Amino acid sequence: DVLLETSDFLVANKPAGIACSHRVVTTAGKKRSKGRKTSDMSLVDALLHCNVQLSTLNAESQGLVHRLDRGTSGCIFLAKTDPIHAHAVAQFFTRQVRKSYVTLVSPAPAKRFPESGTLDIPVNGRPARSDFRVLERFGESAGHAQNSAATIEMRTLTGRKHQVRVHASQGLNAPVVNDPVYGVAAANLPQIANKETTSRERFFLHAATLSIPALDISVEAPVPGWWKTYMDHFEKQ
Repeated sequence: DVLLETSDFLVANKPAGIACSHRVVTTAGKKRSKGRKTSDMSLVDALLHCNVQLSTLNAESQGLVHRLDRGTSGCIFLAKTDPIHAHAVAQFFTRQVRKSYVTLVSPAPAKRFPESGTLDIPVNGRPARSDFRVLERFGESAGHAQNSAATIEMRTLTGRKHQVRVHASQGLNAPVVNDPVYGVAAANLPQIANKETTSRERFFLHAATLSIPALDISVEAPVPGWWKTYMDHFEKQ
C-alpha cells in the first residue's frame, strides 16, 4: 500500500515477508533466493516493475534511504529524485526523523519493569536508545508468565540494525513473537495453525509511524490484520 506519494517521494506500507531490495536481480526484477521454491520480488523490484521512478543515488537499492527487515511490516520512505534522496539522507543522519514501532512480544515484560521508560543498550557494539511503552497485556490472569504476551510501542532514538528486536529481547526479556534470531518461533504454540503467523519470514514487528518534518511527512500504517489470530490466542489464555 502507498501511504503518501508526491512527485519527489513515496511512503509505502511494506508487507512482512518482503525484502526491501535485492543486490542482484534477474528478468522482470525477480530473484530466486537459495532455498526458495518461488521467485522473490522485493519492494524496490515491484515499484520499478510498475514503472515508478526511483532515485539512483543508491544504485544497488534505488530509492531506499532506510530499510526494514524482511520480517518487519510498515512505513518505509523511498525517494523518487536524487535531490530529495540526498536531503532525506541528511534528515536521517542528523536524527531529525521520528519513527515508532508496535511489536507483539512473548512472554510479557515482568512486572518488575516499568510500563514505560528508556532502554539504553548497545546494539552490535554501538550505542542505541529506545523509548518504550507497554500498550496492552495478555494471558497473565492464568498465572503462567511464559504464556503471556504484550503489545509494546517502541520509539527509536538511534537507528541501529535490529534495534527494536534486540531491545525487546535483551532489555525487557520479552522477545518479538516469531523472531527467528532473538525470539521464539511461533511454531512453539501449536494451537495456532496459520501459515501467515508461523512463517519464519514474518514476525510481529510493525513500523507504525514515520515523521520527517523537513519534508512535511507524518504518516501512520495500521497493524497487519493477520496479527489478530495471535492476539486472540493470548487473550484466551
